[in-house]
Amino acid sequence: MSRFRFRLAAVLCAPLFAGCLSSHPELPTRPSQARFEVSLDIASSSLAPGEPLHFTAVVTNTGDARGVLHFSSGCGSNFLVLDRSGVIWDDLAMSHRACTQDAPTLEFAPGESRTWGGTWNQRTPTGPVAAGDYRIQVFVLSVPHLPVSEAPFSIR
Repeated sequence: MSRFRFRLAAVLCAPLFAGCLSSHPELPTRPSQARFEVSLDIASSSLAPGEPLHFTAVVTNTGDARGVLHFSSGCGSNFLVLDRSGVIWDDLAMSHRACTQDAPTLEFAPGESRTWGGTWNQRTPTGPVAAGDYRIQVFVLSVPHLPVSEAPFSIR
């Protein structure tokens, strides 16, 4: 008999609860949060031998709350040039610049972006690179860690 009462109560109460829950669509489904996206743009995807590769990395807070990136040094990013098989031809942070020891913190409002960039002259520590297909990658050296972005290019 008690089993019958439980089923009857469930059948009678279910429509009441469903109506109550669906009448409040304004309830938030998730808290506000910062979300960061990284993009990498290059000026030209086809270069002549010796022609400089100009690149720009952009970090954007696409979320709906303020966000903070913490860095361990003054170098906010690192750029690598790789060939088709993944061999690193140049590590632009290691071979072309010195990083300061300060540890900046960057705060981003929703929709705010910051930019890093530079130029690669097609030379490595061992000399110029050969014609072929390559890609440049950007690593934003922050906490939280951000996804790697890359752009393909060729030297013809």
